[in-house]
Amino acid sequence: MKVMKIKNILGSVIMFMLLVVGILWALNMTITPHAGTDHDTSATKVNSKPIRVVALGDSLTEGVGDTTSMDGYPTRLKNKIKDYTHKSVVMSNFGISGERSDQILNRLEHNDKLRQRVRSANLLVLTAGGNDLLQTLQRNVTDNSSELALKVNQANVTYSNNIKNIFSGVRKLNPDIKIFMISIYNPFFVYFPNVATINSSVEAFNTSAQNVTNSGENAYFINVNKTLSEGQFDTSDKLNELKQKSKIDTLDPSSLDKAQSTLNNNTEKNIYLSDNDHFHPNGKGYDVMTKYLFESIKTNTNLKK
Repeated sequence: MKVMKIKNILGSVIMFMLLVVGILWALNMTITPHAGTDHDTSATKVNSKPIRVVALGDSLTEGVGDTTSMDGYPTRLKNKIKDYTHKSVVMSNFGISGERSDQILNRLEHNDKLRQRVRSANLLVLTAGGNDLLQTLQRNVTDNSSELALKVNQANVTYSNNIKNIFSGVRKLNPDIKIFMISIYNPFFVYFPNVATINSSVEAFNTSAQNVTNSGENAYFINVNKTLSEGQFDTSDKLNELKQKSKIDTLDPSSLDKAQSTLNNNTEKNIYLSDNDHFHPNGKGYDVMTKYLFESIKTNTNLKK
């Protein structure tokens, strides 16, 4: 009984970290996911044939967490491309909260409207992987570290294969399209900078996505992990101070009170994440994501032509 009680407490600690920090990301995106939208928006000034962009993915494409009127990165990106090229821009947003990479792949294979948009697009931006990783951690919260690492590795292999198939499916529809893959990040970092499990899992998923992206032509990886994970703790001194102040470096029952005290603060510690769920980017976070994305697009395309 005593062993079971300790295991139950340990499970509560891990579940608390994974679920409460993000205010139940799974509830926001998996249990009650948004219906998903496909917005086509065109600039009024027309110089030549419009630039067509497909935004495909999960809540980071849908724009969850953004309390401005910009609705995440797609609208921001549309405006930047329009201002840069002085061309008409058609942005099609196919972001749906809660979707894993296999569900995004399934839409690509069976959603006729999405497939038609991809066929005619110049650019495709993809966000995927956050739900794959989070749901794996949730399902295995009571496993020991070695068992959890094995489950994360298995999920990572599946994720990598799904990303390969998404890229392949896009290429079959449109061989000339340029694909931009945005990394995932660790929204728990500023609260638990010394807990290696989540950090290493995020890195592993991003490495897989980057390897898939780098293996093909006209595909580019946008790494927002460091900036969005670390927030304003953007120097060695600030990071060291953050880590020194954190009292949680292992997952054990004694961490519970410390974790509860930290997470009861309603103000998000990371300036790039939402105060509402402590998980998704806020307006500043989407600004950063769009900045990195647009810089890569300018470098790797000739949109003004």
